[in-house]
Amino acid sequence: MARPKRYETNAQRQAAWRARRQQEEALALDQQAEAERVEQIADELQLKATRAEIEQSGLTEESYVAREVEITRQQLEEGTLKDEDADGNPLHRLERSERYARFRWQGVQDGSIASL
Repeated sequence: MARPKRYETNAQRQAAWRARRQQEEALALDQQAEAERVEQIADELQLKATRAEIEQSGLTEESYVAREVEITRQQLEEGTLKDEDADGNPLHRLERSERYARFRWQGVQDGSIASL
């Protein structure tokens, strides 16, 4: 015994399929937009928490940069970092460490980097 037809014509069947497909795509877009909104809110909360932590600790850009440069200096003295490449060319680790610390500080301030 054959299954009864749900649609009288192929055109009706195709129209129903297209309508279901559009609903599925709209639902998927809504879910994606909601996920993006949730992610944006989470990022904003993370940024606020990071800024609050920085303000609470009293950390300034200069003190952060000085701390990072000092860590690099200690690593150079211990020998865990080298200030020359294999050919003997200088790598300028302290200057690079300072530039990177300033870059990270600015990134946290403008929200492009989540934390120090």
